[in-house]
Amino acid sequence: MDPLSISMSCLTLISAVSAASRSVTDFIVNCRSARMDLEAIARELSDLEITLRIVQIDGAKDGGDAANLPDDLQRNIANIVINCTHVIGDLETLLQKYQDVGLERSAQWALTGRKEAEKMRVSLAAHKGALNLVIDATALYMARVIKADTAKISSSTSEIQAYTRQIAGQLTKQDEILEQIAWIRAIISQRSAVPEGASQTMDEASQTMDEAPQTVVDGESQTMDRYLDSVSDYAESVYGESVSDEVAEEMHRLSLDDPESTIGSRDSLAASPAVSLFPEDSVTLVLGNTHHLVGPEPGTENKHLWSFYLKASGSQIIEEVVVNLVIILKHDPFRVTRLGWGYFVIAVKVNLKAGFVWQKTNSSTLKLKWQLDFEGMGSSASNKYAVTFHQGRSIARSLFNMGS
Repeated sequence: MDPLSISMSCLTLISAVSAASRSVTDFIVNCRSARMDLEAIARELSDLEITLRIVQIDGAKDGGDAANLPDDLQRNIANIVINCTHVIGDLETLLQKYQDVGLERSAQWALTGRKEAEKMRVSLAAHKGALNLVIDATALYMARVIKADTAKISSSTSEIQAYTRQIAGQLTKQDEILEQIAWIRAIISQRSAVPEGASQTMDEASQTMDEAPQTVVDGESQTMDRYLDSVSDYAESVYGESVSDEVAEEMHRLSLDDPESTIGSRDSLAASPAVSLFPEDSVTLVLGNTHHLVGPEPGTENKHLWSFYLKASGSQIIEEVVVNLVIILKHDPFRVTRLGWGYFVIAVKVNLKAGFVWQKTNSSTLKLKWQLDFEGMGSSASNKYAVTFHQGRSIARSLFNMGS
């Protein structure tokens, strides 16, 4: 696959994104009631354009990092760009649909447009996140060089420590990529799911199916799955499943020194916040863990370096995440990294801010469990949970948008 083809596809998509941004602005001017919903889409379009420009530049470089990616991954990158072009086309179609309504535009938007716009925003966020992974994958290419150079360095303690820290940083980036892949899979798979604690009538279920024909959804999901699989395979191939004891200790130490951030983390890897609360009022949660087998010292048993994580849409309404009754996480990313021998079930409590209630438990606390997975690089699972706000839906919607 020629990286220049990816570059040209990105340029074409950048033009489409710019045109869609203008269409969104024009629609807001003519339909003020849609402003809150479409401002969120406008932000996604702006972020998407920045990402595309970076990917386009990397692809245009003669011998640039993008050229070093596997051919299969490059083909899937091209397919994701094409997929994203279709999403932009769907957005233009949606806006035109409500432009044609005329004087009833605001009423129709409130009735059905808002919900359709949110689904469009979720799809844009998923594609933006997927394309951000291209940037991370090209950065991981340097990890191969670092790994090869470790065999050539001197016995100087300072040089060894510097290389160890570099490798730890790249492995942390590898873990972040795997977490983001889990998140993208979740928001794609949970788009039309009925939240736990909520109910859906047969008419509502039929309406949901009519809004997104299954063949279209399946096609988009299959393209995304193939792309995410290729990124995951590439990320896992950089170091494999095993790391040295020195690198594991460094990664663990860094996580303890700065528990609320990780090496090389970027806003692009954060879970996309929910824009507004619709009748099902839901939050998608992803639980999982990454894993590295630690090569043992002579005469000792294998150890495991693992990170448990929780990702959430609408994380701004989460007060805290309590892990095993001891570790209290107040800010996203909700992540705990540990180094040890055994594996066990992690007990998690997700506490919402004042006024918000999980419908499943009729309280502000949702209790979950996660069985640590030490097979390969780890695993994840997702679900959608209904949430209500006792003091009124408009207040809940404004609080959600504070984090958008």
